[in-house]
Amino acid sequence: MVALHYFYDPLCGWCYGALDIIHAAALIKDIPFVMHAGGMMQKQPVTAAMQQFIMEHDKRIKLETGQIFGNGYTEGLLHNATAWFDSYLPIRAILVAELMGIAPLIMLDQIQKAHYLQGREIAQINVLADIAELQGLIRYTFIEKLNQSVEEMELHIKISRQLMVLHGFSGFPTLALENNGQWFSINVRDFFRKAEKIIPYIQSIISNKDRDEVELSKQFCSLDGCV
Repeated sequence: MVALHYFYDPLCGWCYGALDIIHAAALIKDIPFVMHAGGMMQKQPVTAAMQQFIMEHDKRIKLETGQIFGNGYTEGLLHNATAWFDSYLPIRAILVAELMGIAPLIMLDQIQKAHYLQGREIAQINVLADIAELQGLIRYTFIEKLNQSVEEMELHIKISRQLMVLHGFSGFPTLALENNGQWFSINVRDFFRKAEKIIPYIQSIISNKDRDEVELSKQFCSLDGCV
C-alpha cells in the first residue's frame, strides 16, 4: 500500500505556510491523501502575551515560506481581546464538510485563509458555516451536522495522536509517505518556496524500494503549540 499522510492543525501557522507544498503533494496521481488533525489549541483567549508570541512567530513563517498574513489578521484578530483560538471546532467543520462531499484539504485551505488572511474568528459556528456555504454546502444541514460531530472529532484526534506516537512524529506539519508498511517522514522545510519539487521527491522515495529510512522532518508546532 502507498499513501500520503498529512498531520496538521488548523491553527498551526507553519501548516498555513506549507499550504502550497501540501496542495502539490496531494495532486500526485494514484496515491491516497489522508489527513489527520491533531487538536493543538482549545478555547484559548487572545491575550497580550499570546499576541506577542504569535506576531514574532508569524514573522518567521513569512520570511521562510513567503506566505502572506492579511491586515484583518495582523491588525484585527490578533488585537481582539474578546476572540479566542480553538482548533477543535474547525476540525469538526473539516470532518463534517468531508462527509458532505468537500475534500478536507479544500476546507482546511479555506478555513486557514479566513483566519490568516481575513482575520475571521474560525472558532465561531457562523464563520465556519459561511465557509461551508461558499463551498456549495447547505448552511442549515452543515450547522446541524456540526453540532452533532463532537464524538467523531474526539475519536479522529485520538487516532491521529496514536499514529503520531507510533511513528515518532512530534508535531505539525508532518507529511509522511506510507510505502509497503514503512513510513517515511518528509522534511517539509526543504520545499518552502519551491513546492513544485515535492512531487518528484516523493516519487523518488517510492521508486527507491531499498531505502530504509528518511531523515525525520522538523515539526514546527507540537501538540501543545508552535515554536
